[in-house]
Amino acid sequence: TVFTYANIQVYPILFDNRRHACLNNGATMVDAMTKYFATWPKGQRPLIDYATQQTGKRLGAHTKHIDEKHFELITRETRDLKFDIMLEIKVNEQSAIIAVPYAARERVRSEPLGIDPGNYCYIYEYAQHLQNEVNERKRKRAE
Repeated sequence: TVFTYANIQVYPILFDNRRHACLNNGATMVDAMTKYFATWPKGQRPLIDYATQQTGKRLGAHTKHIDEKHFELITRETRDLKFDIMLEIKVNEQSAIIAVPYAARERVRSEPLGIDPGNYCYIYEYAQHLQNEVNERKRKRAE
């Protein structure tokens, strides 16, 4: 059977900034993200996986907390691209509270924030109610 591009189902590719930093073949992050985003269906907002390498640990080890300076740099460099961010950080709720202002400075989006109860926190580009949602979760845990 001969396959053509028309016969191939393409699945969206999730961009991972940490993996890009390890192996990028000279491509800038914005160039790579643009290529990854082209795999997403029209009308569907691309998602990236954001993490920072833990200093002094094995390659691939994530930080426990967000690196504010690194996150600010990423949001500034990518301000012209439209995407959502998934934090892959162990202390995700606190990191999300820190990350939202940086993302909001560069972007505005009116859709609500959703927090995955697992190890990931989804940060959408503008989420005023994040602090209230996190505080409510903390209050419920304390009860």
